This record gives sequence, structure tokens and C-alpha cells, in this order.
Amino acid sequence: MGVYVLLGVLLLSLNLRSRWSWWIKAGAILLTSAAYYLTYHSVNELKGWPVPDPLPERFAVHWVQVDEPDKATGEEGRIYIWLRHLDDLEQPVGKPRVHEILFDDVLAQRTQEVLASLMDGQQINGFVRMRETVNDQEAGSGGQNKGNLGNQESGLMIEFKEVGKVDLPPKPADIS
Repeated sequence: MGVYVLLGVLLLSLNLRSRWSWWIKAGAILLTSAAYYLTYHSVNELKGWPVPDPLPERFAVHWVQVDEPDKATGEEGRIYIWLRHLDDLEQPVGKPRVHEILFDDVLAQRTQEVLASLMDGQQINGFVRMRETVNDQEAGSGGQNKGNLGNQESGLMIEFKEVGKVDLPPKPADIS
């Protein structure tokens, strides 16, 4: 916030006290306005606002939240998924990101089930797949592990699967 005040004071003193030409003063105003605009939009990314980017093909789910549509205000619902990408070895990589998806009844119901599993201590991975036909969603697993990916990507489906416990090799005997 202090940087904005400093820029404003410098710009004001430039425009009031200097004898520079008007086009230099106008350029300084435009440059400062552009800096305000760019920092405002880049700071939101740093603060952790949800990204509307497409989901990665494979990801580890850390948390989900469903905001149902509000019929009184007409506001669309959203589904938020905190996730990390999975590498080729199915291990989470990178920092967690919040992805925002338009509300979908089937996906919302499934994410509530995922939330219950997460609260029970289960690890959940998600997979984005192309939907082959409309009937695949109704057939298949009966909706137990699938859901639409919202209206924004109608040809895609998201599947959630519990990650099984990894059996670690036994520890070697302590040699003293």
C-alpha cells in the first residue's frame, strides 16, 4: 500500500512542480495507471484466489468445497478443489492450487463423498477423462466414482479414487 502512496506523491509532484512537457506528464500518468492495474491483477494470483484454469489430467485432492447456486440472487454455484498435480509415479508435485468449477449436481454430490473420505483420513486422487458417450456416465459405475466436470467442459468427466496404503519395506535390524 505504501508503494501506491509513494507513486501517487511522485506523480503529483511531477505534474505540479516540473516544467516537463505535457506528453511526459501524460506518459507518467499512463505508466502509473498501468502499474496499478497490473499489480492489482497479479496480487490476486499471489493471494491464492481460485483459478478457473482446466483441471490437470491427474491430481491429488487436498480439500473440496461446494457452494450451491443461490436461487434468490440467481448466482451460479461453484465447486472448489484444492489439489496438487501428480507426476508419472502418482506422487503430488508443486504447490497446492484451488481450482474453480461451475456447479454440477452429479459432481457436487461426488465431491461431498470425497470430502467425507478426506475427513476420514483417506487420500484421494482425481483423474480427468474424456466422456465417450452420454450413456457412459449413467452406465459404468452408477455415479459412485464419477461426475461431470461442470458446464464449462461438458465433454469431460472427473473420477475420484482412494489411494491405497503403500507397503513400505521392513526396516533393517539395528546393528550395534
